[in-house]
Amino acid sequence: MGLNRILDIGMSGLYAASAALQTASHNVANVGTSGFSRQSVTTGTRMPLGNSYGLLGGGADITGIRRLTDEFLIGRLRGQTAHMQAQQQTDLTLQEIELVLGPAGDNPIGTALDTFFASWSELSSPPITDELRRDVLDKAALLAGQISGAAAGFQDLAVQMERRVNDSVGILNDLLRGVADLNGQIQLAEGPGEFANDLRDRRDYLLQEIAQLTEVEAVGRGDGTVDVIIAGRTVVVRDQVDELDVSHDAETGVVQITAGNRNYPLGIQGGEIGGLISSLHAEVVNTQAMLDDFAAELIDRVNQVHVQGRTAGGSGLMFFTGTDAASIGVNPQLESRPDMLATSRTGLSGDNDIAREIAALGTETANSSIQNNLSELFGTLITDVAAAGASSRLKLESQQQTLDALTVRLESVRGVSLDEEAANMARYQNAYAASAKVIATAQDMFDTILSIF
Repeated sequence: MGLNRILDIGMSGLYAASAALQTASHNVANVGTSGFSRQSVTTGTRMPLGNSYGLLGGGADITGIRRLTDEFLIGRLRGQTAHMQAQQQTDLTLQEIELVLGPAGDNPIGTALDTFFASWSELSSPPITDELRRDVLDKAALLAGQISGAAAGFQDLAVQMERRVNDSVGILNDLLRGVADLNGQIQLAEGPGEFANDLRDRRDYLLQEIAQLTEVEAVGRGDGTVDVIIAGRTVVVRDQVDELDVSHDAETGVVQITAGNRNYPLGIQGGEIGGLISSLHAEVVNTQAMLDDFAAELIDRVNQVHVQGRTAGGSGLMFFTGTDAASIGVNPQLESRPDMLATSRTGLSGDNDIAREIAALGTETANSSIQNNLSELFGTLITDVAAAGASSRLKLESQQQTLDALTVRLESVRGVSLDEEAANMARYQNAYAASAKVIATAQDMFDTILSIF
C-alpha cells in the first residue's frame, strides 16, 4: 500500500505540473490578445493517510484555474472610458464648429463683417458714386453668403452626427447580442466551482467595447451571467436582449434613443453615443442659435436705419431680407436698382447721415447700457467657441491621464509578463521532472521487492 501511495503521489505531482505548464503556455500564447487575463493553476493537498505513527501526506489535487483580474478596476475602467469617449466627442464637435466659423483671429464672417461696414464708411464720404453703392451691395452679399454658408455648415454637421448616432447604435446592438450569446455559453460551460475564464474575458472585452459607446453597468448573477444596464434600463438579461432604436424629431432637432418596445427615451450619457447626442444638442444647436441671434440682430439694426432713408427712387427699403442665419440675404430690389440704396434721410446731395450711422453699427454702440456693436457681438460668439474648445482640450488631457493610470493598474494585475511566465515554466518543468523521479524511484522499489521473490 505504501509504494502504491508513493506512485499516486508522484502521479498527482505530474498532473499538477502538467496543468501548470499548459496554463503558462496558454498565457504566453495570448500575450497579445486584447482583454486577456492571465491564469494560474491552484492546487491543494489531498487528504492524508492516517497511521499509528501519524498522518502521511497524499499528494496534490488541482483545485481550479484562477483568472487573475480585478472586477473593481474593470468597472472603473469602463466608467472612465465612457467619460473619455464623451469628452473626446465633445472636443471633436467643437473642432468642427471652429472649422465652420473659422479661427478666432481670422474668420471669414468677421472679415466680411468688417469689410461690409468699411464699405458703408467709404460711401459716407462724398462724392457718392454708383461704384461705391455697388461695392456696398457686393460686400453685403459676401457677408450674407458667409453667414448662410455657416448655417448650412451647422446643418450638415448635425446631419452627419445623427448618422453617426445611428451607426453607433447599430454597433452597440451587435455588442449587446454578443454579450447575451456569451452569457448563454458561460451558463452552459460552468459547473460548481468551475469558471469559463476565456469566455468571461471575451465578455469583459465586449463590455469594454460597449463602454466606448455609452456608460454601462454589468451586474453579475449566481449562474455566471451578467445583466447589462444602460441609462438605468436593463437591456440584457442572460441571453435576452432589448435592442436600442434611434428617433429624430425634425421640428426640435432632438435625437432620442429607446429600448425594446418602450416609448420613453433613455437618457444615454457617456461614450461616443452620449457625447454625440450631448454635443449635438448643446454645442452645435447652441452655437447655431447664437449665429441666428447675431444674424437677426444684424438684419434688424441695419434695416432699422436703412428704411429711414430716401433716394431719388422713393423711400428707403429693407436692406437685408430673412430672419436668421440660414435665410439672410440682400434685398433683390436693391440688387437690381443700386440707386435705391439710401445714404441719407433727406435724399439731398452731400447728406450722408444714413451711411454714417450704418457704418457706425460695426464700431459704435447704439445703446451702451444694453447693446454691443455688431462686431463685438460676433467677436463674443467666436471667443466663446474658442474658449469652449480650449477648456475641452484641457479636460480631455486630464481624462486621458486618468484612463492611462487605470489601464496601467489593471494590466499590472491581469497582464501577461513573458519573463514571469518563462520563470514559472522552468519551475513547473523542474516540478514535473521531480514528480517523474518519484515515480521512477517507486518503480525501482517495486522491482527490488519483486526480485526478492
